[in-house]
Amino acid sequence: MKAITIRQPWATLIADGVKLFETRSWKTNYRGRLAIHSAKKWDRYGQQALEAFYPKLIEYRTKAMPCGYILAITTLVDVVPVEKIRYKLTPLQLHIGHYDNGWYAWKLEDVEWPTFPIPVTGKLGLWEWNR
Repeated sequence: MKAITIRQPWATLIADGVKLFETRSWKTNYRGRLAIHSAKKWDRYGQQALEAFYPKLIEYRTKAMPCGYILAITTLVDVVPVEKIRYKLTPLQLHIGHYDNGWYAWKLEDVEWPTFPIPVTGKLGLWEWNR
């Protein structure tokens, strides 16, 4: 199965169904099931965003948002230039993504959680995860 490594808190926000688009500076022709892997490092901007929208979770981030695990399986259904969707997004979606011109929005649907987080070493780009 294809997988992508995403820094926290973005990986958990995808797993929770809060973040509906993963934004990237590159596009892919791949469509289908996609494992969401949480990177070993936190995104500093992401921590600020989390504090703004989910202040109570910050206290529990180590437990609630583990790093270095497959957290969810989702379906990548489309990849579009952000300029095509930016005007349709809620303020929350705009706050938790990178919607500058030239970037791509990866539409994610049908999020499923594994029984428990699966420890895995991540990689850059799309990579193959052997369950």
